[in-house]
Amino acid sequence: MDLIESLFEFYYYNRMKRNHYMNWQGFTLIELLVVVLIIGVLVSIALPQYQRAVEKGKTAQAIITVRALHDAGEIYHLANGDWPQSFDELAVDTPWTGDTKAMDSVIHVPDVRSNEEWSVEMQYNDGIGDYGIYVSRLTGPWAGTGFTMKWEMSSSHVIPVHSLLCFERIEGGVSFTGEADSYCNKIFNATYVGGRWLRYYVMP
Repeated sequence: MDLIESLFEFYYYNRMKRNHYMNWQGFTLIELLVVVLIIGVLVSIALPQYQRAVEKGKTAQAIITVRALHDAGEIYHLANGDWPQSFDELAVDTPWTGDTKAMDSVIHVPDVRSNEEWSVEMQYNDGIGDYGIYVSRLTGPWAGTGFTMKWEMSSSHVIPVHSLLCFERIEGGVSFTGEADSYCNKIFNATYVGGRWLRYYVMP
């Protein structure tokens, strides 16, 4: 903001100086350039804030979905002693009806639902004791990102369970091609905690 204040001071100082010696006859080229520079600075400040607000609005339904399915899975586990194998076994409706996966077939995905933009999947990886719900972006500049809540995780891993996590998938399905941290950290101010196939971030 100091730069903007300095530009305004420069502009008004020169305007007052010119008005003192002559009648005003229009803007000078320097004054127009100063105005354009001020507008550019303001846009550079406001645009990232606007983009973050828009993206948070778009992900609201995805976050609600992953929380609801995680909680329903916990209830199912308490009642049955095992994790669910289908969304139909949960006492909550899944909002999407498609079957497009975001993860590779090498990862066990017992059930999946999708719409044009998002895919929600149960993921079971017995090799590392990883069981949870993943909601992944399928299309657009943020494809390969999403949110997860894990029911269970091997004690040898640092990824927390029962916490809302943002992720950027590196490989193993629809992958994020953007710069590391540019989604989870820059958009949501989430904290990086590790990961191999995905970069995991704890949501604030």
